[in-house]
Amino acid sequence: MAHDLRDGLARLAEPVVSRPEPYRRLLERLRRQRRRRALTAGAAAVAVVVAAVPLLGGTVRGFDAEPAGPVELQPPGQIDTPLERQLLDSPPRGNLAGDHELIDNIARGYRAARAELLVDPALDAVRVLFAHDLPNARLVVVAFTDDDSQAVLREAIADPGASVRGLLDKTGTPVDALGFGPIFSISRMPAAGTSPDDVRLALGPSGCVVEASSNGQLTADGTVRRDWRPIGGDGYAVTGPEQAAERWRFSCDGVPRYDVSFGSASGRPDATAVPPGTPDSVDPTAAANAARWLTDALDRNGLAVGSVRLRWHGRIPGAPADTPPVLLVTSCGSGGGCAALLQVGMGRFEPPSPADEAQTVRYSRWLTAVGRPDLVVAPIPTDPDGVLVVGPDSATRVELVGDGNRVVAEGPLKDGVGRLEPGEEKVRTIRVYDASDRLVTSMPARPEFGSVHFGEERVWP
Repeated sequence: MAHDLRDGLARLAEPVVSRPEPYRRLLERLRRQRRRRALTAGAAAVAVVVAAVPLLGGTVRGFDAEPAGPVELQPPGQIDTPLERQLLDSPPRGNLAGDHELIDNIARGYRAARAELLVDPALDAVRVLFAHDLPNARLVVVAFTDDDSQAVLREAIADPGASVRGLLDKTGTPVDALGFGPIFSISRMPAAGTSPDDVRLALGPSGCVVEASSNGQLTADGTVRRDWRPIGGDGYAVTGPEQAAERWRFSCDGVPRYDVSFGSASGRPDATAVPPGTPDSVDPTAAANAARWLTDALDRNGLAVGSVRLRWHGRIPGAPADTPPVLLVTSCGSGGGCAALLQVGMGRFEPPSPADEAQTVRYSRWLTAVGRPDLVVAPIPTDPDGVLVVGPDSATRVELVGDGNRVVAEGPLKDGVGRLEPGEEKVRTIRVYDASDRLVTSMPARPEFGSVHFGEERVWP
C-alpha cells in the first residue's frame, strides 16, 4: 500500500500543474531567441530555394545544405504504433486545409526552416497536419519525417491571417526534446494584454471522434460519473476564446484511445475567495490558497465544482512540534462524493527568497484526495507513510480493512481526527466507530489514497 501511495503521490502534480515561474519563462524565451538568431543566420546563408510546384497533401521533399558549424538538433520520436502512422498519414485538416497554395507554402517554408526550428535535416519530408483560422489566431501543426520510422512535430499559434514567416516566428522550439505520439494537444491561456494565445487544440488520426465533458461528478463510491458530447468527427477539435473547463476524449474505431483535460481560460470567478465559515484563527490567505488549488484541480479535470468549505484545520496528530498546521478543504457535489485537498502551511509553490527555499519546499505543499461529506482520508504531503482521517466528531476509532475483511491498520481518533500508516497491504474499506464501538460510517477505499485525477481512470495511447 505504501508503495502504491508513494507512486500515486509522485504523479499528483500532473492534473494541477501551475504555470511556470515567470523568471524561468523569461530565461527559456531568451535562450530560444538567442539560439534561433544564431541558427537563422547560418541557415539563411546556405539555404537552397525550393521551386514552387504543386504538392500533394502538404508534403515537401528535397535537399538543403546544412548550416555551417555545430547545431544542437533535437532527436525525433519513433513511429512505433499504427495510430502514430495513421496520424502521420492523415491529410491536412482545419478550415484552411482546402487552401492548397497556403498548405504548400507552409510546408515549403517549414522545410527551409528546419535548422531554425532545431529539426534534423535528415527529416526531409514535411507534412502540414493542421491549419486553421480562429477569430483571434492562426494555428498550424507540422510534422517533419523521414517517411519511414521517425518524426517530430512543431506547432505555431500566431495572429489571424499570419504569413508563413509570421507562423515560423511563433513556432516553439521546446527546451526538451519531444517524442512523437498519436495525439497532439496544446492549450494557450492569454497573457496580460494579449489575445492570440487564447486557444485550445487536440489533434489525432483522421477519422477518430472527439468528445467533450465538463460535468464530471464524484460519487459516494469514489468513481466519477460524466456525460460526453461529440465536438469533432475528423480526429480533431479546436476552440477559441472564453473556453469552459473540459475533458476531451478521442475514440478511434469505436474504442476510447486517449483523453486530455483543459482548464478554463478565465478561471473560476470565486477561485480566490476564503471558504465560507473559515474561523478567525485560520490565516485567510492560506485558506484562500487551499480553496484555489482545489478549485483549479477540479477545473482542470473537467469536474463539477461545488462550494468549497474548510472541513478541518489544526496540527496533525503525532506530527513533529515544528510542523505547520494543515487545512483540509472539500468540495462536495450532487453525486454524493467530495473532492478534498490537504494543504500544509500556506500552499505556496515558489520560495519567497533563496535563504528560505528549504523551509518553503517542506512546508508549502498540498495533495488531493476523494471522500464523502462525513469522511475523508487524505495523504499527508510532508509524511509519505501517513494519511489523515477526518470523520464525524463522534468517531473515536478507525479501521482500514483489506482483502478477506481483514483489518490491516487501526488507530484512535480524537474528535473524529487521527493519523494512520496504511502499510503495504491493499486497503478496500475504511470504517470508523464511536466510543461504544458502534459503526458510525464507512466507505470504500476507492480510489486509493492520493490517487491521480481524483481517481478517474485515464485513457492513454
